[in-house]
Amino acid sequence: PEILIPIYSSKGGTYTVNILSDEDLELHSFEIELDKGFNEAEYDLSISETKKDKFQKIKGILIEKAKNNMYYLPKGLYFVQINDQKIELKIE
Repeated sequence: PEILIPIYSSKGGTYTVNILSDEDLELHSFEIELDKGFNEAEYDLSISETKKDKFQKIKGILIEKAKNNMYYLPKGLYFVQINDQKIELKIE
């Protein structure tokens, strides 16, 4: 699975993209080079095993390992944060 996250940047540069749960738990983080204006960031919905364990404990859910040995976010509401910008990310 993969999604494109629309991002507006008032100036170009390298930014850190944080994927957060609705409880503000950081689930994934990556750096991206943005141009001034509208951009798109690709995200494959994966999370590390450590983050998965914390998320499962908070949510009381089970996230199974995929056939490719990766863990992916389940359906739900998440947030994408870049600097002080925070937008909703709904996975259906």
